[in-house]
Amino acid sequence: MKQASPFLPILGTLILFGWLMMKWHDSRQIELVFATGSPGGWYEPIAESLKKVLEKDNPSWKVKIVQSAGSGENVRLLEAPIAGIHADFALIQNDIMIGTDLRSIAQVSTEVLHFLRHEKVEFNNLTDIEGKRIAIGQPGSGTLQLVEHLFSHYGIRTNQFTPVYDSASVAVTNLIAGRIDAMLFVSSLRNTACETAISSGQVKFVSLGEASKVGGSIDGFQINYPFIQPFVIPEHVYPVPDLGHLGEPDQAIGTVAVPAMLVCRKDLPERIAYLIAQTMFSNRAELIRHDLALSKMNQPKNDGSLQFPVHKGADGYYRRNEPGFLVRYAESMAFFLSAALALWGLGAGLRSFMQRTKKDRLDIYYLAVEQIMFELSEGKATDSRLTEMNKELIRMRHKSVNELVKEKLVADDSFRIYQTMLSDCQQMVDKALSK
Repeated sequence: MKQASPFLPILGTLILFGWLMMKWHDSRQIELVFATGSPGGWYEPIAESLKKVLEKDNPSWKVKIVQSAGSGENVRLLEAPIAGIHADFALIQNDIMIGTDLRSIAQVSTEVLHFLRHEKVEFNNLTDIEGKRIAIGQPGSGTLQLVEHLFSHYGIRTNQFTPVYDSASVAVTNLIAGRIDAMLFVSSLRNTACETAISSGQVKFVSLGEASKVGGSIDGFQINYPFIQPFVIPEHVYPVPDLGHLGEPDQAIGTVAVPAMLVCRKDLPERIAYLIAQTMFSNRAELIRHDLALSKMNQPKNDGSLQFPVHKGADGYYRRNEPGFLVRYAESMAFFLSAALALWGLGAGLRSFMQRTKKDRLDIYYLAVEQIMFELSEGKATDSRLTEMNKELIRMRHKSVNELVKEKLVADDSFRIYQTMLSDCQQMVDKALSK
């Protein structure tokens, strides 16, 4: 009876061991640090929603939310510990111009630059900024970085106005009270800060340029700062029924927008990044119910507009339904296989031809030795003829060895038989000469 191969039990044991290790890995407690933004900012509710679904779908995870000044500080928390805090993933604006070892997991939403003024302040566009008190975001925030690039593009210097570095929630309070003249901040549409400001009846929008103008000043800004895109805040997107009209703005507002990204450290394990992406998109409907801004949630694309490349783990989730390597390259592989077989056949044919050529060469030597042996067997050769035979055999041996070295002959059994025949013939000639 044929004995069973031990390979199958070993393979089964390895598969079971791998499965148990995966289960153990999934069951062990994992704490992940999630850097968000300032208290009361729009990152805060998004972070809470993401934390809820991540912990629900991954029971062994504990997501710790850490507040910060914004995108710039979040990048620093991802790159190195600050006061003992080292973030694993964070929310940032895609235009943040610091950091190198970061990777994208998902595009969370689209953030819009809101430019608001107190209604009693004459402020039609950026050229009216002279001498005014303007809130432009906290140090380390994505808002401040974007505003600095915007002002630089328009040739506005900080000595032309009084900059105020407050969070959006504080700036709104001060704007409503008239303690500042205007504010710029980046957030999703229908954000709480802007709704609070508009519903007060004391605040109006300011446009950066004509909303519908192609090739205008906003398009010019995009050329110099390619991580943003022109954006139009539609009419009446912020309803204010208590004020007796449809809402603000009363006409379309031209501004810019930038994607808000969920990013992580480069060294975040691929399985963790995969599960974060999977959890977010598996719970898309629930997340949108908590925050309409998440309706813009999308997978990041490795194109020129993406600041940080997609993490391999998240990319694995996005490509999960793509055909495998063998399926995608079946035609190419078939072509190369056919070409390889054709080349192999050609090579085999050439080898066969060369072997046949070498055999034909050796046959000439066989015939020459055989002819001398036949002449010797007749016993009619004279001494001079025997001497000539001896020299001919020596030349044949020398020539065959040279051709063997030059690979014109093969050192196989046929060659060895030929060498034996040559030696025997040499002995016959020597014996005939000695008589």
